[in-house]
Amino acid sequence: MQLGTGLIKRNTQRRSNTLDLFHLFLKDNQQRVTAKMKLYLAVAVLMLAFVAYTEAQEETIEQKLAAFQDRLNEMGKTLAEKAKTTFEQVHTSELAVNAQNWFREQYENLKAKVGEIGQ
Repeated sequence: MQLGTGLIKRNTQRRSNTLDLFHLFLKDNQQRVTAKMKLYLAVAVLMLAFVAYTEAQEETIEQKLAAFQDRLNEMGKTLAEKAKTTFEQVHTSELAVNAQNWFREQYENLKAKVGEIGQ
């Protein structure tokens, strides 16, 4: 009987060792699954934060068009001011004033000659 009880003890120990290994494997596997789930969750949260950040930074089409319109208005005003300034400078330049005076003199001379011819 001693042999039988020893054999039973050995089988029980083997089963116990097998169960312990199986339990350890399950526990280790469960920890891995938990770690993987935490990793996936962390990655998902980071991706959501990144998407929210980039969407907050990105201008909408409406905002881009409004900014473009503002730039065009500013360019138009600048161009108009420069054209006006240039026109005034040309109009009041010495060359322009001398040319106007010369044309007036020539017109007056022509008018005087036509008046003499007509009398």
